[in-house]
Amino acid sequence: HVPGMATIPAGERSHRGVRHQISIDRGKTILFIGHDDALAGAEVALLNIMRWFHKKLNWKMILLLINCKNVLIGEFEQLCDVVCLEKYSKTFGNPLLRRSALAARIGTVDLVYGNTVLSANITDEISFLQAPVLFHIHEMESMIGILLNSMAVRNLHCVPEHFISCSEAVTINLQTLHKIKPEKITTIEAFIEPPLPGSLKEKKMLRRELNWGQDTFIVLGC
Repeated sequence: HVPGMATIPAGERSHRGVRHQISIDRGKTILFIGHDDALAGAEVALLNIMRWFHKKLNWKMILLLINCKNVLIGEFEQLCDVVCLEKYSKTFGNPLLRRSALAARIGTVDLVYGNTVLSANITDEISFLQAPVLFHIHEMESMIGILLNSMAVRNLHCVPEHFISCSEAVTINLQTLHKIKPEKITTIEAFIEPPLPGSLKEKKMLRRELNWGQDTFIVLGC
């Protein structure tokens, strides 16, 4: 640990048990990329990470959302400026004009933190930033195959300087199928702060809203 640096929390370790500390210089600007602001695992994990940055580091943060669902966006806006790429894509059909407008809005950044494999789809769109790129990968190969075209897969292999993997299985997949070198991957087990269980009254109201019987046995999967 170097004076003036901070380390990302939570179980840092890479495949085969080698531990890493991810050191971050203070007083910089970081651009986070999220695929949307829905109430889901990767999005909540990103919100928790950004809250940690906001509390612990003197960093300016900007969030670039690929799509905006208007669910968690208010939570993100309490922490930083939020830029919706979807709106820029609709407003500026010309790629050069769109990138010029994004450059004016985002400015200069010191690090790009892509919190989804979908970040590989837009690395060309934000290449004007000329900043080091870190990808936080939550997806296994089945979803990578669905979400990324061949050009985006090339970006996944070539653009990031380092990867954070959310599980040992994701790490192994990146190494075996995508030939990412072990020293470029840090495994940090997935973590979120789940909401506290609602009251019995809230649960009954939710069942009525979803048209689920009060005695129906419900199984949810993700």
